[in-house]
Amino acid sequence: MKQQQQLRADIAGLRFEMAALKRELRDYISQFVLPHLINQVGQAQGLDYWPGVTIELSREQYEVIG
Repeated sequence: MKQQQQLRADIAGLRFEMAALKRELRDYISQFVLPHLINQVGQAQGLDYWPGVTIELSREQYEVIG
């Protein structure tokens, strides 16, 4: 019984860590990867990209990324 409780606590801890890592990954993608990709696409199409432009993603778009 105690072993089962410990296992449940371990699983809960892992879920918490996974959620935190997912948030960190989303933040990294939105801050570094997406602006770089947008810049590359813009340059390929002859458009200018201004660093500092905020890119907002919907929850659905985040789910696709994450």
